[in-house]
Amino acid sequence: MRAGRFAATPMRRRYPMRNTTAVCRSVATLAAAVVAAAGCGSEFADSAPDGGPTRFTWPTSVAAFGDGFPRSGDPCRRLGESPATSAYLDHRAILVGCPGSGDSVIAQAIIRGLQGRVVGEADGVTMISVPR
Repeated sequence: MRAGRFAATPMRRRYPMRNTTAVCRSVATLAAAVVAAAGCGSEFADSAPDGGPTRFTWPTSVAAFGDGFPRSGDPCRRLGESPATSAYLDHRAILVGCPGSGDSVIAQAIIRGLQGRVVGEADGVTMISVPR
């Protein structure tokens, strides 16, 4: 019999946290992708005449609201009801708009990380339906 403080401790499984570790890695990877996408400047559409970036101006046709999606400060926005968006609104999903194409880093982060799907594009905004 072994002496010391572990003598009365029952034998433990060798890797009891293996599944927890895998889940944490997945969450960390998604978080890193979203942070990288948020910092990539996808909110800037074109260059100004002096060479500096210009901020994306949300068209009124998509009824964008809020200060970012999925978090405050992110370049994508939730979209409300308008003639351009009404065909894509669904009570089981959130309609999100991202500046630029569906191939942009931030749009792909929402598609992959939140299981969204591109449903349309209007006035330079890619519309993504994200399940609730």
